[in-house]
Amino acid sequence: MKVIKSLSFTLFVFGLLGWLYIVLNSAIHPWTLAMPLYTLR
Repeated sequence: MKVIKSLSFTLFVFGLLGWLYIVLNSAIHPWTLAMPLYTLR
């Protein structure tokens, strides 16, 4: 049970930080949202 609780908390924190990154990115420089993360050449 302790492992599940630790794992769920970790996923929650990283999910929240990822969401905050996208929100701040869209607020500070929204023109980068249309850029792809990776392009194949």
